[in-house]
Amino acid sequence: MRFAWIYAAFSLAAIVIVIPLQMSGNTGLAVGILMASAVTAGQKFVADQKRVFRTSEKLRMSFYSLLTAFLFSLALAFAILSWAGIGMAAFYDELSGSLSTGLIAGIAGLAILVNYGVLYLAYSFVLNMIYKGMVRRGEV
Repeated sequence: MRFAWIYAAFSLAAIVIVIPLQMSGNTGLAVGILMASAVTAGQKFVADQKRVFRTSEKLRMSFYSLLTAFLFSLALAFAILSWAGIGMAAFYDELSGSLSTGLIAGIAGLAILVNYGVLYLAYSFVLNMIYKGMVRRGEV
């Protein structure tokens, strides 16, 4: 649950910053938000439990975080398209006119795998480094 709130806050903050400044909201920004949300949520777990995630917990947290990020992003996309007055059918027709359905599915599948990998990396490697730092400082 903590991941969901942090992800939503970071995503909305990025929108508020990127749009008025007419900056490019690229993949690096999305990956940064995803990783920062996972690490921030994971730090709470480490501080409370005094340990890092077990392998099964990392896999489960990565899956649930990915699902949460996907659903939030989908809802946000629907909201933006509705606000712009574009229906989902018209958006999909425009997209499928430019790209084949197989290519769209391939890109989506690749994005899902990369995001899952980023989340797993955050919940394992990054949190292990944070845990070791907390142990050195005597916080755990």
